[in-house]
Amino acid sequence: MFFLLILSSFFHHSTLNFIEPVSFSFSSFDAGSCSTAGELVCSGTAAISNGYIDLTPDPQKDNFTEPSALMRNVGRVMYKTPMIAWPANFMTAFTVLISRDPNWTNFGDGMAFFLAQHGGPSPPSSHGGFLGLFNGSTEGKTFNQLAVELDTYMNEFDPNANHVGVDTNSIISDATADLDAIGVDLKLGRQVKIKIEYDSWRNNLEIFAAYYGDPLKSILNHSMVMSGTVPRPVYVGFTGSTGPGGSFETHRIINWAFATYPVLNYSHNDGPEGDKTKKILIIIFPIVTGALILVIFLLPLIRSCKWPRKKERKLSREGIESLSRSAANAPKMFTFKELSKATHSFSKENLLGVGGFGSVYRGDISDPPLTIAVKRISATSRQGVFHLFAFHVICISNH
Repeated sequence: MFFLLILSSFFHHSTLNFIEPVSFSFSSFDAGSCSTAGELVCSGTAAISNGYIDLTPDPQKDNFTEPSALMRNVGRVMYKTPMIAWPANFMTAFTVLISRDPNWTNFGDGMAFFLAQHGGPSPPSSHGGFLGLFNGSTEGKTFNQLAVELDTYMNEFDPNANHVGVDTNSIISDATADLDAIGVDLKLGRQVKIKIEYDSWRNNLEIFAAYYGDPLKSILNHSMVMSGTVPRPVYVGFTGSTGPGGSFETHRIINWAFATYPVLNYSHNDGPEGDKTKKILIIIFPIVTGALILVIFLLPLIRSCKWPRKKERKLSREGIESLSRSAANAPKMFTFKELSKATHSFSKENLLGVGGFGSVYRGDISDPPLTIAVKRISATSRQGVFHLFAFHVICISNH
């Protein structure tokens, strides 16, 4: 958010026609999020409980006794305020958990992230394979909608029962990608993190996926023009549905971050100033989105840390190292050798994520027994005592 404010101020004082960016981040969801005063709108079977959103009912939590009550459900949640879809870049990152009761045999049907023209509920009779996006009357017609589906049921038009797809005017996807190709199974009962980016300069939609805690992998690139797909103002959110005939699953949203960065309408006569500004945005947008991803995936881990607080002091550069080592309540200091050992020499297997300021690795310390997150700052030129801060260590949990 800090970077977005800086950029907003920069363009506000320029002579270019610029629209301020919008971003939000939910590391968890509270009961008031879907209230009248909240930031979200929930409809259908979507409900908030224990810090997450269930788009479709959880039979174990909701104590359903009638099996038919679990079928043909549709849940929908969206951000209350519309966003600018074009000309704009956007990024969203979220973690989902798709599961089913052990007493049920079949998974079905799936969920989707969407950009929609209206802020209302899902269409009537949009359960099952329609994923809460379409119904019999809207299928195949111009619907001014973009959706990225996470599909767990194989219809006759699907590649398999474990894929992502890009949907616009039909539930038959414009493009699909097999999640088996990157070793991710939506039906395994593990948390899966998804990142979706749209680059308006290249007219490219890219989708990334991985199990929570693993590095994200690009799974699909799809060329599309946003202005020909959705209206300029859109609502963003999620839908999930269950089908008939005993197909059932719970679609749970664990966290969610979103950022849209409206860009300039460039003409051929923009000249050097327009070209310079475009280059600045191309550089800055990945930094901002990278920072948001680190926040959304690491904040729940940081909250579990129980290290004592250190009283703030104004220090000279010369006194930082000595005071840090001698203070009784100072945070634990680690040598490079210790951090390298804890992260297995900063191996790919320990990589949690990559942001604009460096890479974050999981580490395990034996004395004292701790699990830590180590941010390795990239491209630093500081010397002397400040070289110690090329690494930032965060407690994740006490063993």
